[in-house]
Amino acid sequence: MRGTGPINVVFVLRTLTTYRIPFLTRLSQLSPGIRLAVIAGDGVVEAGKLDSGARSLPFPSFRVRGYVRDIWNFTLVWLSGCVRVLRSLPCDVVILEGNFGILSHIVAAVWAKLTGRTVIFWVAGFQKPEIVGIRARARELFMRVVMKAADGFVCYSSDAARWLERLGAPPECVRVAQNTIDTESIVAARPQVLDAALQLREHLGWAGKPVMVYVGAITHDKHPARLLDLHRALRARGIDVRTLIVGDGPAMSALRAAAEAEEGVHLAGRVVDAVDRYFAAGDVFVLPSIGGLAINQAMANGLPVVCGPADGTGPDLVRDGLTGYFRETYDLDEWTQCIARILTQPPLREQMGRASLDRVLQVASLEGMCRHFSTAILRSRGRT
Repeated sequence: MRGTGPINVVFVLRTLTTYRIPFLTRLSQLSPGIRLAVIAGDGVVEAGKLDSGARSLPFPSFRVRGYVRDIWNFTLVWLSGCVRVLRSLPCDVVILEGNFGILSHIVAAVWAKLTGRTVIFWVAGFQKPEIVGIRARARELFMRVVMKAADGFVCYSSDAARWLERLGAPPECVRVAQNTIDTESIVAARPQVLDAALQLREHLGWAGKPVMVYVGAITHDKHPARLLDLHRALRARGIDVRTLIVGDGPAMSALRAAAEAEEGVHLAGRVVDAVDRYFAAGDVFVLPSIGGLAINQAMANGLPVVCGPADGTGPDLVRDGLTGYFRETYDLDEWTQCIARILTQPPLREQMGRASLDRVLQVASLEGMCRHFSTAILRSRGRT
């Protein structure tokens, strides 16, 4: 046993995005034996994600200057002064994002080990597929070395856990806390959201039409043009589909130009408040490339999902033929068939939608994520 008092836990994050606040808040509330603080970088917001800004938070938070450089397709991050802030805080456990391109995390992990703190890496497991060959082997060797500083790992998904174990992490030190948002609150608000979604459909003139929806960043690596390809392929099959695309980003101007010639496509732009009505206005959610938490949000809104590997969480959530269709690779004809099957068979669509909602609450509830994190923290300090 390492004492019986509260455990002081410090999360060190590349940036504190808005969607992380409910998780961190709930963790601090549900775990009275854990005192939580957050150190986060300024100036390193990922494309399509919103920083929490200067809003009031229910836990102590500290901002440090962040620097980002892209070198040979590696995204390298440095959070200046994070160890200085760590030294000033009560700290028993340091939780670091397992993005090994955040080089300042390596310094933080070494400091924590040398001073007797516990180190937990929080790992997504997603790796840029364009990094191959000698660069990929060098990355793997680097990760194997850095991982030795960890006392434990918390993973986004089962895929991430298997990936870590292949890299040499002891299975007993690896725990899955399915990455999620506040799905419980989304489900609780469904009656009002469904009314708002119906009004949105009527406003667009889409009442009674089958709707394919995408919500997320409009960036080149998410291949938004595939949504237009799927839209055209569905209409070529005689399906009077409507496609709702919500989001913004560097690829938006090209997407807007390409969509001008397409009948039945609406680009809503970035929507922050009341975005669930856009999810609920759809009949199927399609994620044609990388992504992640949008799957959770779509399922919490009762939608079947058609997706690929995304950020690795997809296989845990999307059960082929039950909650939608999961495909390892993108193929236009195959994906069109999957979407068409959902849009043209209302009983199947309703059945999949109910199964999606049940599945996300079973596997990816916010309460479950907090419970797994709490268990990992307590075990790392010999409390269970």
